[in-house]
Amino acid sequence: MKTTNFFKMALVVLGFFAASTAVAQEDTPPNAEPGKCYAKCYIPDVYETVSEQVLVKPASSGLIASGPQFSTEEVTYVSKAASSDLRIVPAQFSTEEVSYVSRPAYSTLSVVPAQFSTEEVQYEYKQASTELSIVPAQFEQVTEQVQVRPAYSKLAIVPAQFESVEETVEVRPAYSTLSIVPAQFETVSEQVEVRPAYTKLAVVPAQYETVSEQVLSRAASQNIETAPYIFETQTEQILVAPATTRWVRKRVDPSCLSANPDDCKVWCLEEVPAQYTTVTKRVNAGCPSGYSDNGQGCVKTVDLPADYRTITKTVVSSPATTTETTIPAEYKTITKTVVSQPETTTERSVPAEFRTVKKIRLVSPATTTETTVPAEFRTITKTQVVQPETVTQNTIPAEFRSYTRTLVTQPETVTQNTVPEQMGSYTRTLVVQPETAESIAIPSTMGSYTKTVVAAPASTSASSSDAEYTTITKRQLQRKGGFSDWREIVCADALTPALIAEVQRALIARGYDVGSAGVDNVFGASTKAALRKFQQDNGLPLGSLNIETLRALGVQQ
Repeated sequence: MKTTNFFKMALVVLGFFAASTAVAQEDTPPNAEPGKCYAKCYIPDVYETVSEQVLVKPASSGLIASGPQFSTEEVTYVSKAASSDLRIVPAQFSTEEVSYVSRPAYSTLSVVPAQFSTEEVQYEYKQASTELSIVPAQFEQVTEQVQVRPAYSKLAIVPAQFESVEETVEVRPAYSTLSIVPAQFETVSEQVEVRPAYTKLAVVPAQYETVSEQVLSRAASQNIETAPYIFETQTEQILVAPATTRWVRKRVDPSCLSANPDDCKVWCLEEVPAQYTTVTKRVNAGCPSGYSDNGQGCVKTVDLPADYRTITKTVVSSPATTTETTIPAEYKTITKTVVSQPETTTERSVPAEFRTVKKIRLVSPATTTETTVPAEFRTITKTQVVQPETVTQNTIPAEFRSYTRTLVTQPETVTQNTVPEQMGSYTRTLVVQPETAESIAIPSTMGSYTKTVVAAPASTSASSSDAEYTTITKRQLQRKGGFSDWREIVCADALTPALIAEVQRALIARGYDVGSAGVDNVFGASTKAALRKFQQDNGLPLGSLNIETLRALGVQQ
């Protein structure tokens, strides 16, 4: 083996006599105790075999181009536009008999004479008056009075005075009489409308013209073309086992000075190169020229132009209209009598009638004159007025005489007599419904052509292809090996069947499989494998049945 491929390390364990001081301290267990065994075990690298899938062709998605979908439809167009024609609907007339007043109604007046009544009228011929008579005074005798007759007054009657007078009295009151002034009439002529003015319509037909028009026979659209991706084939080296080192036990070193050749053993640390496997895979190199990647595949859009065709159609350049002519009204002259001045009355006043009567009127009523009579006095006795003289008033009733007079019980009036109007008639024509233009719809003439329309635009649908993998198996370093430290182990003479049985029971109790035989007191391969697994799971020193492992299992040596 070449020196460049591995590194040699010689671990020489020299056993000399106890007196030799040249023994290296690092080659023997430190603080070793007599009667105990120690081991420095070489623990190889621990590998696990894993399977890994390597991508040899990535997943990709392709596009399936779907061109535009067309549908054909029949397009109906107006080859001649709809219009309306006009038809004259003649005016409708009706005849009616019209009555008119040839002479208006008026009223005449007739005089109703006044009515009189006679009544007896009493007038006062002599006014009522009063007459006075004296009532004498009454006296009485009293003693021990100085005054025998007091002073008093004496009355003298002055008779009433009358005079005879003449008075004019009304025997018939003034009144008025009425005389009738007859009404005055005149004859007049008047124009009346026998047919009103109306309009007459004439139809002007619609005018047409022929025009050409371009119509779309197939709509513009786009087509989508697709192309597959361009793939390149590449190779790649995949690491299946990493580079590592291992200890290799060599032959006894010939240069060992010990009498026992087994005291000198050579271990060489060699390099183990990494292991690779070669895989071939396809990678995406892009789209062909002229195509673009839309994330799903390579596409290219192609424009499809629209198609047109020319059609001819008739359109209304000016619609049908009407012209209007006015027919004047017709009149007729009629003659009628009208009141120029209505009948009236004139009033004449008749004065009142009077007569003269005589009657006596009181000029001054009767009165009295008073004369004072002085009192008389005596020493002892006197006469005292018990009641003075008074005057009594007697009523003289008035005297009346009568005469006859005429009274107007109802003044003269005028009664109004109505003279009915006289009617004449003529015939006139009325427009019941004026002349109109009736619109007659002329339906449009339809033509048709075939047009292709895009029912669905061009599109792409994604078609995916799964990634392709290849499975490779490689060794992966799980734990680096090497020599362990010096550990106290169970000596060979102490590894008794009883101890082996205790270890097996402890492993079984913790769920480790020691083989189908179970506790068989044999330190066989299954028991060693279970013990090695227990050491790995609990982080214990590997490679031998050491004292730390026994303590962890709870086994006493």
